[in-house]
Amino acid sequence: MSRASRDKGRRGEISASRALDEILKLPSERCYQYSKADTGPDLVVPDRHGEGFAVEVKVRQKLAIVPWFNQAVERATPAQIPVLMSRQDRGDWLMTFRITDIDRAVTIYRALEWVL
Repeated sequence: MSRASRDKGRRGEISASRALDEILKLPSERCYQYSKADTGPDLVVPDRHGEGFAVEVKVRQKLAIVPWFNQAVERATPAQIPVLMSRQDRGDWLMTFRITDIDRAVTIYRALEWVL
């Protein structure tokens, strides 16, 4: 992976993290800054029970939602809800997750509101 590609990925992760914080009031942590392994999610929104959201971040001109979301599923732990945040270059953020996870997502989000 070229340096330009890594820098673009890092900028995308920081932008996604800011969007989660500013729009949803969800603080997130970049995973790569703690581990050089390429096996975990790009961002995590942890909760106090070890659950939360595992977020895969992609910024590309052409979107490939299904394979990227599958990558988010592979990188999430069983206790985490996999989420894909994607956007086209200079576009708006999209958030993708399974509809079957909506109840858990709302429960976690509401619990995080009390913590924040």
